Amino acid sequence: MRQSLGQLKFKRMPIQDIIDNDREVNLEYHLVTAREWRQYGEPDQLHSPLIYSAFESRCAIERFVYELFVMMNRDDLLQGNLDIDRAERFSSLMTIIHERAQNRGRLYRMLRFNFIYVRHMMKLNVDISIPSLGVLQNFWHQLSDYCHKQMLPDQTWNSEEYVSEGYELLNEVENYFYEHLSERRFGWLRINTIPQEAQDFRLQFINEEISESQLIGYFNLMRPVLAARLRNN
Repeated sequence: MRQSLGQLKFKRMPIQDIIDNDREVNLEYHLVTAREWRQYGEPDQLHSPLIYSAFESRCAIERFVYELFVMMNRDDLLQGNLDIDRAERFSSLMTIIHERAQNRGRLYRMLRFNFIYVRHMMKLNVDISIPSLGVLQNFWHQLSDYCHKQMLPDQTWNSEEYVSEGYELLNEVENYFYEHLSERRFGWLRINTIPQEAQDFRLQFINEEISESQLIGYFNLMRPVLAARLRNN
């Protein structure tokens, strides 16, 4: 299993450091920067920190989804079998992920399989994150409103409700990432590293040919067989 982010540590980064230092393109940078701007502006409901935090939060979503795209398609990317240019825009990135998975339901079951395999086949007491691209995409669009809506001040920046809801949104996005990156682990199983039998069950589960309880039952039966096979090799 390839773990891309591990246990994310939300280290402090003072506002002056954010202003003075060069920008970075990793997920942690965007999340930390978004949080610092939010914490700076939220007590007094300041406008500019809200915009800056919304921008960084949106960058964090884009980076997170891009990480998922790379993990899902690692082998094809290494072999040059996938047009990476299509992933430069967020909308196209979302489209290509769903194309590769075929639909949202299959993508969910791919992520769910990772959780089941780690818990019931590898027997690791680890919570594997199952992020929702639908939730992230909705967050992205809501954040975009705070990055771009400048033409109607009475309905936006002159509205205490609009500003307050913006900070509530920032907290919601931040908590979502905290849940999926700190309280759980986010990763993707490299399919060619697991036994062929497990690969077959994975495909059946993704295609809804077997249920989750059946999959877990198969894994419980497989473990002793695979352990004996390893001992004999």
